[in-house]
Amino acid sequence: MSAKSVLHSLHTWGGLTVGSIVAIVGLSGSALVFRADIERWQSRQWTTVEVSGKRLALDRSVAIGAAQIPAKEVVRVVLPQSPSDSIEVILQKRGARNLKDANLVGVFVDPYRGIVLGERSRGRGWLFVLQDLHYALFGGESGLRINGVGAAVLLGLAITGPILWWPGWARRRHALRVRAQPPAARWRDLHAVGGALACLALVLISITALYYAYRSTATALLTLASGSGGIAAPRVPGADALTPLAMPRASLESLVQAAQSGQHFLSPAGRCRRRSTSALSRPT
Repeated sequence: MSAKSVLHSLHTWGGLTVGSIVAIVGLSGSALVFRADIERWQSRQWTTVEVSGKRLALDRSVAIGAAQIPAKEVVRVVLPQSPSDSIEVILQKRGARNLKDANLVGVFVDPYRGIVLGERSRGRGWLFVLQDLHYALFGGESGLRINGVGAAVLLGLAITGPILWWPGWARRRHALRVRAQPPAARWRDLHAVGGALACLALVLISITALYYAYRSTATALLTLASGSGGIAAPRVPGADALTPLAMPRASLESLVQAAQSGQHFLSPAGRCRRRSTSALSRPT
């Protein structure tokens, strides 16, 4: 049996094995592309405020939102894009094991008057059901790992597909040919040409899906590969005399400004870390 025959068998059975999973994840993901717009529409009565005077400090607005449900903790803050936008403080259950257990709630705060406009659950409704299907196939951590296996197989399909599609340099003119008859040949050609053209997109989708399925391992590998874990801490005047507990807590305003300008902060652990906007984010 030739190497190409082996690849053909692996490609065929790999597609048959994970084809249904890829279809489910792909269709649900296509719908979730519009999730941010749908969520903004669902909470439209709380997202716009009357501009009046000076905004409260961001820390104060977040504290007002957090006080709405004291049993939960703040995990994310959605910052306003315009002066008339409210601030959404996203809370979750303390010590949550996973996203389903987190029971996320978004609290909308008027940053001028300092009042809570309303709240909505991010852990219920058809959008959350669709998200749970997309990320974990309703199976929690086990479903997430199954998705990871499916992503690995899809990556293999994306790599082996162009190899099987390429007819050789001598017959290169037939590479994009789609025969009209017989029907079996037409469908085979459409599959081969379509897969070859979508190869790069499938590779990117597979790699990102693998990252989400095995995030801790992938993050560690990326840190080692980039060397970012060994960046020396910057010298801060007067910081040598401070213990980690005595260092002043940075305000949320300063964190946002630093994230936007790409600055670094000296963490209590003494390592230089770039602040991202994952916890303080703009609406997408």
